[in-house]
Amino acid sequence: MNATVSVIIPAFNSAQTIGRAVSSVMSQTYTDIEIIVINDGSTDKTKEICQEFENQDSRIKIINQSQLGPGPARNAGLDVAKGEYVYFMDSDDEIDNNLISICVEKAERESLDLLVFGFSIVDESSKEVERIVFHDSLAANRNALADLYVATFLRAKHGNGFLWNKFYRQTIIKNNSIRFGDYNIMEDELFNIEYFKRVERCSIISKVLYRYYWSNPSSIRRRFNPSYLEALKKVHVSFMEFKEDFQVMDRSFESIVNSRTWNGLFGYLSDKLINSDPKLSRGQIKEQFFKLASDSVFRYVGRYQYENKVMRCIEKPFYYSIEKNDSRLFLIASSVYNALMPLRKVKRFFNH
Repeated sequence: MNATVSVIIPAFNSAQTIGRAVSSVMSQTYTDIEIIVINDGSTDKTKEICQEFENQDSRIKIINQSQLGPGPARNAGLDVAKGEYVYFMDSDDEIDNNLISICVEKAERESLDLLVFGFSIVDESSKEVERIVFHDSLAANRNALADLYVATFLRAKHGNGFLWNKFYRQTIIKNNSIRFGDYNIMEDELFNIEYFKRVERCSIISKVLYRYYWSNPSSIRRRFNPSYLEALKKVHVSFMEFKEDFQVMDRSFESIVNSRTWNGLFGYLSDKLINSDPKLSRGQIKEQFFKLASDSVFRYVGRYQYENKVMRCIEKPFYYSIEKNDSRLFLIASSVYNALMPLRKVKRFFNH
């Protein structure tokens, strides 16, 4: 094995964790790698820590740029990457010492365009919370790839939305000019959809090779992102284009995609928009609602869920407000929903 692998790590204010991430790459049993760390406008000690690593290991290259977000940061890494394969990881996680070796050996032996592996979710004390394991499989034609996509990327938990449990071939990215958008949300999913459209051979392995450090701060989860609706729509349209390109015959494909998009819309209307940080004015909230309610894709998704009787009762007032383009009904529905949330949490607690 003599293929070079480019490991791309975007970092923003990662002083507490970047050492763990970079060290796990430096200690790989496979040594023909370049480690590209993009310091995305950090204001803490991330830059200084990265420079120390760069002085220690000639395989490390640091790119310093103003804060543009994880998508543009990864694009900066792709612009200079020289490896035959590309691997993306996050700055607060770590990888198995044999990850690169296993992936290169498998990809070279089976002429793979994409390799997917399992991962573990750990808390901040490194205690394993969950373990995601896939079944070993190989897809080497369009029909098999379509079946694998539905089974692994749509159905399985944590399938399409992550980069760090996937190993990519550089020529596919370069020859098709696949890049990350600047939405700062769902850009990983959009990248994976576009990449998979060009894949001819894909393998899934059951090995767990990545440790994802999980945190769930509500302030980040509720931060208002003006690009959210645009990104959500783009993901939905890209999924449906994929269905058309691959002539996916599985009838559940559209059902799954519509459910995912509707869940995103419902979460946006019932929580993110109303409880955003910073708080939006009533006029801003109405503006965002009308933007959503007037969009033909979102209206179709809501109608699909309603007509196929897969919409929960608590979701229906939000659907009616979209159908009627009624911001007053939406505001009433969101107020009632948020008032009931504490009771729902208590109910879930006792049910457990």
